[in-house]
Amino acid sequence: MNSFFIPSDISVSILLFIIVIVAFSLFFLNLKRKSPIRDIRSFFLKNILPVIFSLVTIVFAGGLYLTQILGRNAEKHLLNDTEHSLNILKAAFESNLEKIDAAAASLASSASILQLFQNNNTSVLNQANRRLDLHTASFDAAVVYILDTSGNVIASSNRNTAQSFVGMNYAFRPYFQAAIKGNKGSYFAQGVTSGSSGYYSSAPIIDTAGKIIGVAVIKDEMKRLDSIFNFTSSTFLVDKYGIVFLSKNKNYLFKSILPLTDSTAKVLLESRQFGAEPVKQLTKLDDLTGKYPIDSLNAYIIRIPLKIPDWYLTSISPKSPVIRNKLFGIACTFAIILIILTLASLIVLYRLNEWADNIYLSEKRFQTLFEHAPDAIVICDTTTGKIVASNYKARKWMQECTNKTPANLSDFVKQLETDSSGIQKDDSNNGDVIYTLQTETELHHLSVSKKQINFQSMSCDLIFLRDISNLIRIRNELAASEQKYRELTEFLPEAVFETNENGTIIFTNKRGFEMFGYSENTPLNEFSIFNLMASEDREKVRNALERFPSTASTTEYSGLHSSGRKFPVQIHSSPMMRNGKFSGLCGIAIDLTERIKFEEELYKKDKLEALGILAGGIAHDFNNLLTAIWAGVSLIRLKYNNADDVSTFNDVENALKRGKELTSQLLTYSKGGEPVKEAQTLVSIVRDAASLALAGSHCKHTITDQDSSAVEIDRSQISQVIQNVVLNAKESMSDGGVINILLRNTDISSSATLDNGRYVEIIISDTGCGIDKNTLSQIFDPFFSTKPSRSGLGLTTSFSILKRHRGYIFAESDEGKGTQIHIFLPAFKQLQEKKVSTSQKTSIRNSILIMDDEIVIRSVAEKLLTHMGYRVTAVENGEQAITEYTKALESGNKYDLVILDLTIPAGMGGKDTMKKLLEIDPDIVAIVSSGYSNDPIMAKFSEYGFKGVITKPYSIGEFHNVIQSVLNR
Repeated sequence: MNSFFIPSDISVSILLFIIVIVAFSLFFLNLKRKSPIRDIRSFFLKNILPVIFSLVTIVFAGGLYLTQILGRNAEKHLLNDTEHSLNILKAAFESNLEKIDAAAASLASSASILQLFQNNNTSVLNQANRRLDLHTASFDAAVVYILDTSGNVIASSNRNTAQSFVGMNYAFRPYFQAAIKGNKGSYFAQGVTSGSSGYYSSAPIIDTAGKIIGVAVIKDEMKRLDSIFNFTSSTFLVDKYGIVFLSKNKNYLFKSILPLTDSTAKVLLESRQFGAEPVKQLTKLDDLTGKYPIDSLNAYIIRIPLKIPDWYLTSISPKSPVIRNKLFGIACTFAIILIILTLASLIVLYRLNEWADNIYLSEKRFQTLFEHAPDAIVICDTTTGKIVASNYKARKWMQECTNKTPANLSDFVKQLETDSSGIQKDDSNNGDVIYTLQTETELHHLSVSKKQINFQSMSCDLIFLRDISNLIRIRNELAASEQKYRELTEFLPEAVFETNENGTIIFTNKRGFEMFGYSENTPLNEFSIFNLMASEDREKVRNALERFPSTASTTEYSGLHSSGRKFPVQIHSSPMMRNGKFSGLCGIAIDLTERIKFEEELYKKDKLEALGILAGGIAHDFNNLLTAIWAGVSLIRLKYNNADDVSTFNDVENALKRGKELTSQLLTYSKGGEPVKEAQTLVSIVRDAASLALAGSHCKHTITDQDSSAVEIDRSQISQVIQNVVLNAKESMSDGGVINILLRNTDISSSATLDNGRYVEIIISDTGCGIDKNTLSQIFDPFFSTKPSRSGLGLTTSFSILKRHRGYIFAESDEGKGTQIHIFLPAFKQLQEKKVSTSQKTSIRNSILIMDDEIVIRSVAEKLLTHMGYRVTAVENGEQAITEYTKALESGNKYDLVILDLTIPAGMGGKDTMKKLLEIDPDIVAIVSSGYSNDPIMAKFSEYGFKGVITKPYSIGEFHNVIQSVLNR
């Protein structure tokens, strides 16, 4: 197949396109640099031209690629269709040839033909001729004939015609040569005798001995085969040299569609296969028409071989569909390029118009700015000094100064010879010359600057005159403000400072001298931030200064007092910049000594809180153990109440009560919280607390009770208050002594700290060293302690506990004579002792549901309550309690009382369980129980729906009393 070549008109188009691009570029490249539109050239070269070139290159490359793709697709489609058509034609063509070959083979094996060679008489010949005639008629053959081994025709179906083959010799024909050798012969040729073209099919005639005795030949003039080619004018039957043998166009017959060499043409002429005339070439220029009969340059020649050697079915397909597709791709490419160039032209035109508008607007803007500038502007001739132009502000000043338009600048402004303005030339006006302008009303100071320009084809000076009279006023105000700033800094509680770029102190307030222990008369140049810091921090300060920080920073250092003492100091500093360069630091220095002390005390408090949490957990678990032990002892005492064992049981119960008090104190220490109040007398509480506080010491105590009333208190919390006070009294008497404690009733009628009413006053007196007045005012402050090993929270906690009891505490002391602590608690109106026999069983068998996570408490409580005559059900957690209560309620056997443990680890506790039970039964009767006596719920149980409260550990009597008081309501 021949390759595709771009037609010459496409090449010309590409060349023209390149010429246009080059010309378009040269146009902008050759614009004069002084041209008003030089910016257009720059814009085009920097923005438009690279984009155009890139886009055109991409589009052109893409277009060529697209063109090739379209061409290849069209070519592939054309070749596939042609090959498909040729294969169909081949099948039909070879089918006809096979029929002719079969006829030749059947003729060669005919008995009548064999007899012709065995007995050549008239009868046998006539019989053979009839056989030839029959084949001619049956297969529509042109002629059927028999040759002997020499190639002579001995019988023929056209024997009676003028063109009879009888007696002719065709030994030179290839079909004879193939058959005489025992092969089938197939041959396309123009008849030598008949002059008509046809297909010759030959077969060897073999006798019974297997010897070839002749050749049978059938010539078909291919009328049926020729009709196959009538469907298309571009399909031919050709031999290996491209000689057309069959074609719809008869002018192509026996002519070559391929170039022939002279030697090939000679061989073809000598073979007489295509007649006696030389074979012409269809690819040569026709002398008459001036065209190629078949243009192989613009066509595809496709051929497929037949079964007959060296013969092909050939199709000549024009390249016009391929060229058409390629031209379409090229057209699209150039259309896109044209669009790009058009858009580029529009952009350039738009920019031209825009620049023209900008030039106009720039001129208008200049005129507007010139006329309405806040400064006076004058344009003077450089040579003569004559004023050429001036704006409105300048003209106004000229009119106010001279009532006319002066010819020169010096006619209405005068250069300042003395620095009466107070303005430093080098920092306020950037080196501009200072002039004065005297109007009728005031004197103006002007800063004058100029620049040489070309104006109206003249060399002129553009002169700016700025009124700096306000600058003078502002500078004076700034000086006054700076003085005020320095005065204010003197009264600040922290040190304010400034340094230069080397770290030398250039300013500090009074507090700065005091903080570092220097006199205010000490020259500042003797100090730097380095020698005011401890030696170990000086390198740190130097590194910070060398980094020139761009933002404010806060850093802690060790300051160095003039006495040599080191102290913590926090520096808040910020860089000062002058003309874009680091010029020093300004900042505040804060003495952290007191803050660090506070943080240490806070750390102590955190440790105490952590210890308190641990104490609370231990107390809770210990209360559970005490509850189980106490209940067990009570149960044993009920069953085995022998007179001999009474004292033993009493000792055990007293020990348990002591353990209860200790855990109560642990809980109070751990969290504080709302007190769980009970009405009781103070004597035993004070005695036990004082004994515990003085255990193992050289101090003793006396207690005097002047018939004090009962109080409603949290026993453990008040015990802690007494212990704290007694401990302080003990520590004030290092050599031992006696602590006197007095309990009495006191009526308060007018007090700023207590409500009116009766109070029980506890006075604890010691004979220690006493407390000075300054210390006495701080003893109830948090973390205040005169002893380094103490937390300073004892009396603070006592004050808080009494406040929650609506009481009060204060101290009186004479230094060297001892201290008195006064404690006030509201008196309780009535205290009735209730004694309930725990041995007597209840007459009514009430049902009780008890919930506790401790199995031993559940077991002992269940046995105790059963012994008392109750029907008891014990469950482990809130979920089980809700299920059990709901079941009993639905069955009509509602529980008379529910006892709920407040805290259930990893489960629903008493608070949440009670909330759910109230939703199920608003009339439920329940008691809350907990080892955390200081929990707010224990103090305010009724707010959560409970009818009673009992604190672990409890005795059987306390347990029974609470149950009876709730059930009897």
